[in-house]
Amino acid sequence: MRKGKMKIFKNAIRSFIKEFKSYNINEIEDIKIQEFINIHKLNIQDIEELYTEAWSRRS
Repeated sequence: MRKGKMKIFKNAIRSFIKEFKSYNINEIEDIKIQEFINIHKLNIQDIEELYTEAWSRRS
């Protein structure tokens, strides 16, 4: 993950966490958490596709 993509990823995580401010964390359902994960593109597939790059060795 390069610097630019890391910044985008960090912003997505911050936005995801802010979603919980109006909820009681002990009462929130798994489906709602998954909804927030999907909205902020933080599921495994999105992380691999949007925030990471293929590794290559420099010569």
